[in-house]
Formats: sequence, C-alpha cells, structure tokens
Amino acid sequence: MKRFAAVAAATALALPLTACGDDSDYCATVSDAAERVREIDEEGVPEPELFGEVADLYEDVADSAPDDIRDDWQSATQAVRYMANEDMPQEEIAEVFNDAQESFENITENAREECGIEINN
Repeated sequence: MKRFAAVAAATALALPLTACGDDSDYCATVSDAAERVREIDEEGVPEPELFGEVADLYEDVADSAPDDIRDDWQSATQAVRYMANEDMPQEEIAEVFNDAQESFENITENAREECGIEINN
C-alpha cells in the first residue's frame, strides 16, 4: 500500500506547467496552484499536511473554474484531501483516487485546451 500512496501522491501533485496562454482568473489560479504544487513535488513525497495545502489550492481552482470543469476540480480536491488524512485506510484512499481518475484526466485536457498548461499525470 505504500507504493499506492507514492503513486497517488505523484498523480495528485503532477501539475508542472509549460505556459499559460489565457489571462482569465481560472487560468491564473491554475498557474499559481501548479507552481506551488511543483515546489512541493520537488521536495519528494509530501507529508500529509502538505496534501491539505494542495487540497486548498485545488479548492481555490474549483472556485474559479468554469461550470463545465468545476465538478472535476472538486472531485480532485476530495481525492487529495483523503491523502491529508493520516487515519484514512489505504483501501479507501485507493478507491477515492480510482473514482477521481476521470476527473484528473478531464482537468489535464481542460488545462491544456483552455489555458495552454500541460499537466503531466
């Protein structure tokens, strides 16, 4: 299960950006979150409290997201919040992340198309 946690962490934190082609609040928020997530990711597998910080960043993005992608950001936020809970059984974390995979994929596509940001999961 520790291997799953590492894979889940990599998925949750994989927001390195290459460029932001749109000046909207949404894209600016995605860009800001991506920058902080990249900093956390460079530090290695984060401690649970850092997942809480990432979940807060994702929540900020969800708040500014267009209606067509907001639910996906909220799903991703919930999945990352599970990683912040040290008492959460690994099986439940795995289930939540499996349920959120489509949301992570939708976020990746949306960030690329709407903002010019490449998200590598």
